[in-house]
Amino acid sequence: MTIPRWNPPQHPSRQEQFLLRRLTRTRKLFGFLREHRHELFDDAFQDELETMYRDTGAGKEPLAPAQLAMGILLQGYVGASDAEAVELTVVDPFPVRRELAMRLGAQHAFGPEDPLEQREFDIAIEASGNAQALNTAINSVAFGATVVVCSWYGTKPAPLVLGGAFHRRRLRIVSSQVGTIDAALQPRWSRERRMRLALELLPSMPLEPLISHRVPFDEAARAYRLVDECPDQTVQVVLTYAA
Repeated sequence: MTIPRWNPPQHPSRQEQFLLRRLTRTRKLFGFLREHRHELFDDAFQDELETMYRDTGAGKEPLAPAQLAMGILLQGYVGASDAEAVELTVVDPFPVRRELAMRLGAQHAFGPEDPLEQREFDIAIEASGNAQALNTAINSVAFGATVVVCSWYGTKPAPLVLGGAFHRRRLRIVSSQVGTIDAALQPRWSRERRMRLALELLPSMPLEPLISHRVPFDEAARAYRLVDECPDQTVQVVLTYAA
């Protein structure tokens, strides 16, 4: 059995730097572990942690023990159980987008032809505008789970199968619309405050890989053809303007 060694980057990314600046009053352990994890989990300590593994041939492939130890420390700090851990799975018909999702942090990436019904996700976010994808999401979530529809269907009908998993598992389908937020949040989260936070977050987010094509504005017709005819090659097509 080969036990992986955890060798995370030492220098914080721009997104991490943004978050670290916000951890001066609360959640200080998060910041401390991010800045000193390479010192705490040095090679000698990782060697010692590896002796705790038993090679029985059963179970899943082992994870880096130092990474598990870090997770246990943070779980204890915030009082979170294993059930609250997040595992992100992406479903997309095009390999280029699945590969990008994995590079940006997804744990799994599947095509629509892969079997998903037995995975029982806690929450599914449907962003395709395709009724078949929405039905797949309904059939793939666990009992009492939520399916969030954040895509735009326009005027086209979306036939749903509501007599099977939706009924038996007591599922909830929620609409998400970018222009408004939950009524309970509106008193404190005005449009100005939301915009201010969004602008603060922008420099820390890995947005550059999401742009696959840049097209001059006077060639906009070519950009629309790319989106329409080459979805297997595009992620986000943006129009650029002369300075």
